[in-house]
Amino acid sequence: AERLAGLGEVMARLPARSALVAYAVYAPAHARSRLPGPPARLLAFALRAGDPAPQVVPLGPAGEVDTLVARWLARVRGSARAAPWEEAEVQSALRRAGEALRQRVWDALGPALAGAERVFVVPEGSLHLVHLGALPLEGGYCAERGPLLHCLSAERDLARAPGPARPGGLLALGGPDYGEGATGAAAASRAGEAPCADLAALRFDPLPGAEREIRDVAGLWERLEPGGRGEARTLAGALATEEALKRGASGRRVLHLATHGFFLEDRCAAGPVPGNPLALSGLALAGANRRAGARPQAEDGLLSAEEVAALDLTGVECAVLSACDTGVGEVRAGEGVFGLRRAFQVAGVGTLLMSLWPVEDEAARDWMKAFYRARWGRGRDVAAAAREAELQVLRDRRRRGAPTSPIHWAGFVASGEWR
Repeated sequence: AERLAGLGEVMARLPARSALVAYAVYAPAHARSRLPGPPARLLAFALRAGDPAPQVVPLGPAGEVDTLVARWLARVRGSARAAPWEEAEVQSALRRAGEALRQRVWDALGPALAGAERVFVVPEGSLHLVHLGALPLEGGYCAERGPLLHCLSAERDLARAPGPARPGGLLALGGPDYGEGATGAAAASRAGEAPCADLAALRFDPLPGAEREIRDVAGLWERLEPGGRGEARTLAGALATEEALKRGASGRRVLHLATHGFFLEDRCAAGPVPGNPLALSGLALAGANRRAGARPQAEDGLLSAEEVAALDLTGVECAVLSACDTGVGEVRAGEGVFGLRRAFQVAGVGTLLMSLWPVEDEAARDWMKAFYRARWGRGRDVAAAAREAELQVLRDRRRRGAPTSPIHWAGFVASGEWR
C-alpha cells in the first residue's frame, strides 16, 4: 500500500513515452505470525505515462530470484577467466543463466511496458546488482533492442527537481601512487578501526590506464564543453590523495574517479562483520599500500563509503566511479545497496555512473572515452550516453570476433537524476 501511494505521487511526473518499473519484496500477511509461513515474494509495479493506475505483476518467490541473480553474476564474472578452448561452453552457460533471469524478472513486464522508449527502474534486493540491459535476447542483448533503462533509488526520485547547474568544472582523479609496501594485519585503517582482517590485507596494484584515462577525460572536457563550464583539474600519482579529493570535490559539476574500488562481503576472514556496512566499501587513493605507517587520525589512503557520505557534494551533477565494484554493497530488502552507491547519493550527487563487477584497466579507458563523446559531444543524458558507449564497445568486439560477454561492455550503470 505504501509503494502504491508513492507511485501515485509520481504518475504525473513520468515523461511522455516512458514507464516506471518498481520492484518490491513482500511477505504474505500470515507469514508474519510465529507459525512457519510461505517465503517472501517479489512483484513489480509497472506504470506507463498516461496510464490511470499501475499494473501489479507477480514474479514469484524472492529466494528463487536471488538464486537466479547469483548464478548469472557468477557466470558473468567467470567469463573473464575463460580460456579460448572454453569460450563456447562458457558463453552458452552464461546465456542460459541470463535467459532464465530475464524470463523471470523482465519478460512478464512486456505487455505493461509496450510503447515505452525509456523505462525508469527501481530495483529491490539482489536486483540492485543486475544490469537488465546485459541480459540476453535471441541474437543479442536487451540493451540493443529494448527501451533505454535508467535506475532510480526510489520512485520519489522522479519528482525531485534537478539542482541548479554549477560552473565548478571537472575534477578527475586517477592512477594514484598506492605505494609499494605490503600492509600488515594490524594496519587496516587510521586509528586501527578495521572491520575485519581482509581490509587489513588489501593491496592495490598500479593502474597506468587510469592516469591516461583522466588525461583523456580532461581533454574531452576542454574540447567538447567549452566556455562557462569551469576548468578541468586532474589529480594523479602522489597528488591523488584523500585530502586533495575531499578538499576539491565540493562545488564541482562533474567528478571522475578512476582507481581501485573495494567491497568486502558481510563475512570475511575474521568472521561476521559488525557495525556500519558503509565501512566495507570504498576507493583506494594515494598511499593506500602505506597505510600501516599512517598516524592516528591522519588520512590513510582508503576513502570509505562512510567518509564519502560525510562530504558535501550538493550540486555535483554527475559522479563517474570508474573503478571495480563501485555499485556493489550490502543488499538490504527495502533499503537498496549500502556502499558507495548510497554514500554518493547521501552526499548530494545527482547522478552516478558506477560499476557492478571488475573492469579491465584499458577497457575502462576506452569505454569512458566513448561515454563522454556521447555525453558532451552529442548532448546525451547519462543513461543514453552509457548505452551508446556500451553498444559501441559491443559492436567493436563483434567486428573483431572477440567474446561478447557483458563483462567486457556492460559493467557500468547509471543511477539517480535522469535529466
